[in-house]
Order: sequence, then structure tokens, then C-alpha cells
Amino acid sequence: MGCSLPKSLIGLSLAVVIAGCSPQPGQSTSEVTPIPSNTVSATVPACTAAELMEPVKQFFTLWNSGRVGDLTNLLTPDVGATISTQYQQGDNTPSVSGRQLSIQLITQQEAAGERLSYDLIETPAVTQYTVNAFVKGVRGSFPDGRILTYSDAQFGYDCRSSGLYNVLLWAASAPAKP
Repeated sequence: MGCSLPKSLIGLSLAVVIAGCSPQPGQSTSEVTPIPSNTVSATVPACTAAELMEPVKQFFTLWNSGRVGDLTNLLTPDVGATISTQYQQGDNTPSVSGRQLSIQLITQQEAAGERLSYDLIETPAVTQYTVNAFVKGVRGSFPDGRILTYSDAQFGYDCRSSGLYNVLLWAASAPAKP
């Protein structure tokens, strides 16, 4: 009879290093088949571009519907957010780390009445564990008619934690009337 992994370890997406085995209760040491020292790993499926599309669309929908608090579920705890505001653009664009500070920054813009729109989501950068997207044609519209044009908009998604780890909405200049 050989060694077996505890049920709690089956299906984990971590590498497990097993140097040998101990006998199970009621099993003699002569029945134990040691496992050679090597790595046994559960396969983590590679990320796909499709995994990022829904969270990015939800980001815009939740922002525009005034449900910014619900964005918490889309963001990783250590998310980095760089988001231009109606008062701070270019080199003065605020950059924060962490879910709570990111939500505060987004709430500030949503409370100012900014509503976001975009033209296209491109996902050119896919690695085993992350997907990065460039969002084209992102604009923020304010109630007074001003438009904030975001010249760089990117989102990073971590497939292991099922969340956005990076949000970048960068504008070079202040919002203007069209």
C-alpha cells in the first residue's frame, strides 16, 4: 500500500513537495512505499483572455450604476490603482495600493458624477497566471458636460485569486467641454 495525500490537499493549486511517507494508523512500516523526493504539482490551468472580459465589463457597470462598494469583490486585496481625476491628471495622477484606498479613489470620482464609457477591450498579454487588457477609447463624462479622455487604460487580472490586481485609468489633461 502506498502513500496518499490527505483529501484537504487534493485540488490545491500549489506545488507539494513530498520527501517520504509515514505509515497510516494500523499499517506496518514494511507496507509503506516511500515516494521519491520530487515535486508533485496539481496543474493550475493557464489564464485565458475570456477570464478578464467579464470583470472589466463589471468594473464599468458597477462604477456607472453607483455600486462602487460592490467593486470590492472584483479587486484583489493588494490591488494597485492609478486613476486620473477631474482635478489631477498627468504626473499628478493619484496612485494607491490596497483595496480600501482604491475604492476610496473610485468613490471620489463616482460621487463627482463621472460616468465611464469605452470602445474596445483588447487582451494582448496573457501569461500562465495573469491576463492584462488595454481598454481603448475610455472616457469619463461629468454632469456639466465635460469629458475626461483617458489616454491609457489597463486592467490586470490574477487568475489564481480571481481578481483585478491592477487598474490604470490615466489622462494627460483636465476634462474639457467637447
